[in-house]
Amino acid sequence: MATHTDEELLRLIARGDDEAAGALVNRYWHAVVHEAQATGIDREDAKQVANDVFGTILDLAKKQRLRVPIWAFVRRTSRNRAIDRHRHEEAIRKHAPAIADELGQPRGDARTKLVSHRRTTVRRALRALPARDREILGWVSHGVSDKELAEYLEVTEINARQLRHRALRKLRDSIEKHAGTKPIESSSE
Repeated sequence: MATHTDEELLRLIARGDDEAAGALVNRYWHAVVHEAQATGIDREDAKQVANDVFGTILDLAKKQRLRVPIWAFVRRTSRNRAIDRHRHEEAIRKHAPAIADELGQPRGDARTKLVSHRRTTVRRALRALPARDREILGWVSHGVSDKELAEYLEVTEINARQLRHRALRKLRDSIEKHAGTKPIESSSE
């Protein structure tokens, strides 16, 4: 497969050739990870970006909607996904205290200690979530609509709503796990 051009590999992938998909991933994997790391994210996040990018590439190739030169698409997509990941991580870190405060606000001196503990718990809970859920929560924290989320994730609006609800549910479960107590139920679901 190493002798095939990108165009030939894309045609083979469109026909369902898994070996061609593997050859394409092998050809560009290190370059995608490098491009992602160039935006300032760590190697593990860069690998997750690479997985996302290749998932998109293979889906588009199977639908015959990806054109050559593939390197330009790979580079642009990996940089954009890495930058988005970095922005969402920052937004989550920024909003973690607000999320912690939403879980309840006791009065008096105990409040300061409890809020600090809750912030730590929420940060741990957020870190324990899969990257995709953290990404969705980042968008949610920016107040995007289900329609905007659907456009970004390239899914239907109904799927975007389901993904948002699942991510919020996973966050509540993760908070419960890390705090050892059941969080306050929201009335929005």
